[in-house]
Amino acid sequence: MRLLTEKIRSKHLNIVRLIGNVVSEVKSSSSNVKFNFRTYDKDNFHATHKVVVPSFVMKNCPISIEKDQKLFINGKLTLIDFIRDNGKKGTIFKVLGLHINQIDNGEVEDVDDIDCQNNVDTERTFEVNDQNRVILESIIWTKIQNEDKFSFFSVANGRSKLNDEGCIQSVFDFIPIFAYDEKLRNTLKNQLNRLDRVRIEGFLRYKQCFNQIGEAKSNGYVEATRITKLIPICNTKK
Repeated sequence: MRLLTEKIRSKHLNIVRLIGNVVSEVKSSSSNVKFNFRTYDKDNFHATHKVVVPSFVMKNCPISIEKDQKLFINGKLTLIDFIRDNGKKGTIFKVLGLHINQIDNGEVEDVDDIDCQNNVDTERTFEVNDQNRVILESIIWTKIQNEDKFSFFSVANGRSKLNDEGCIQSVFDFIPIFAYDEKLRNTLKNQLNRLDRVRIEGFLRYKQCFNQIGEAKSNGYVEATRITKLIPICNTKK
């Protein structure tokens, strides 16, 4: 456990960037705002994400978040574990929204993948593609499993949270990673092992399943598109 703690507490990345639409009613409380957010990829495959925006972020928002808005969300991935009806562990993803931008026909800053055209009356318009992107830098915590059509493992990410007593404590999230691309799978088979430090780029994906009492749940995982082994050569301890 000490080895795990030391490795997780080393510097890591946890970045989620989404461009899409609010598809549910927005639920507000004194601590946060919650809503469902849908993104489409180039093959018209969609993913629906659970987004939580803390109250301290909402205080800096000049407008309220409403259903059908198109937004650019920059945040982090958090998760909650549950037990599936087959006795195995499931994972509910929640995107912690830290920077929220509304996308409109006006000037939009800090948004990737914007195609600009000048129409006949010289007014500037924007066509903004949806985005579903996650970047993680952490350690491989489980043994890499290689199946016929995919490989999978979990990475361990450390984060801080408030406990019931209002004190800050460290918790560990174990994020499931799936690789389907043959080149990625060869990298996992031949170059990577448990406890290696890696950078993972990919998408947030979901599969519907049921918990032990029959409730439908959205089981989350990261579909990796790139996995890079990181070998530290210089470390600075504070």
